[in-house]
Amino acid sequence: MATIIYDGKETEIKLTTGALYRFERAGYSLGDFGDETRMIQAHVELIRAMIDPKASPEEVADKLPKLEDTTAAITAAMAESGLGEDKKGGPEGNA
Repeated sequence: MATIIYDGKETEIKLTTGALYRFERAGYSLGDFGDETRMIQAHVELIRAMIDPKASPEEVADKLPKLEDTTAAITAAMAESGLGEDKKGGPEGNA
């Protein structure tokens, strides 16, 4: 189970289809985590999509710990969801 400290409390994060849809609809993609000009925004938007989609990005950002802590939690949530696995028809390719 992937967790982060959000608003001072340990909170489970889970990367669901709905969360990923909200994240992409906000104009982001998973590739933005490698773009240093969008990396912080991508972290905030993905966490917002997973745990507090009705909050503003600024509200979510103010409730988050250090970026390094959120990176580890997002990586764990992606692994738990199966994202990033190289399977035929999966997110990494459909060869």
